[in-house]
This record gives sequence, structure tokens and C-alpha cells, in this order.
Amino acid sequence: MPLQLGQILNNRYQIIAMWGQGGMGSIYRAFDQTMGRFVAVKEHAPEPQASPQAVAEAREALKREARILGGLVHPNLPHTYDYFTFGINEYVVMELVEGQSLEEIAQQFGGALEEWRVRDWAEQVLDALVYIHSRNVIHRDVKPANLILKPDGVVVLVDFGLVKL
Repeated sequence: MPLQLGQILNNRYQIIAMWGQGGMGSIYRAFDQTMGRFVAVKEHAPEPQASPQAVAEAREALKREARILGGLVHPNLPHTYDYFTFGINEYVVMELVEGQSLEEIAQQFGGALEEWRVRDWAEQVLDALVYIHSRNVIHRDVKPANLILKPDGVVVLVDFGLVKL
């Protein structure tokens, strides 16, 4: 069951809106009442028909993602702020990366983009990949939909759900 608007998680995060849904669960826009900032809250709710082993594996994957991301500090990666369990669900609280995915931008333009712009984006993504690889982390799902262009021109690599050490 989705979280309710206005609901407060962990005595801190007020749910503002559902932001998206993916293979691992839902993502909400929330307000961190302690720090006074908007954040993304990634929720993993176990499948009702999933076996106990599958539930445990999914939880472990989310914990692993939170631990890994929590240790990474790079301008082209989202910051991870918190991890907690609420009821039977697991939550990761991250920097709210607002902008458009490169997939959305490519669809809008429908043709070739300026070479200088694409090179800039590629250099930023490659810089992030070199950084995470130097820490023995592999993203495993790099694609235009997981690259968010912020209004300031910074590209952020998101969705570490398939991360591997």
C-alpha cells in the first residue's frame, strides 16, 4: 500500500508526493523536517507472494545499495542520507535529484544534439564511473533513463539498484 501524503516516516520525513515506481519499489518526494530540505525516499515493499528467502535477498540488496552509496561522495552521484526499516518495508533516503533524464531529453529533441553538449555529459558520466570503479563498485544499469541532467548542467548517475561490489 502506498504511503499517504503528509505521512511522517522515522519521525522525520514528511511524504509530499509519489515520484515514481520501479522494479524494487516506489520513490517519494519528501521533506526532511530535521534538516529542512527536500529528499527522495526510496521504498522497498516485499512482494506479498514472495518467499521468505526472496524477501531477505531483496532487503539485503537495498541495505547493500544504501551502504555503498553512503560511502560515495562525488558531484555526479546522489548523496545518501539515511537507511531505516518501517513496518515490513525498507527505506533509503537520498538527495533529491531534480531534472530530466537523458532519455527524456533525447526523445524531446528527436535528432542529434550538439556534439559539445553530449561530450560534456559523457565526460561527467565517465568521471562518476571511474570514481565508483576505483572503489570496486559496478553500477550495472547505466542507461539514459538513469542519467539525470540537473538545471545547473550537472549529470547525475542514479538508480544503483543493480549495484555490485
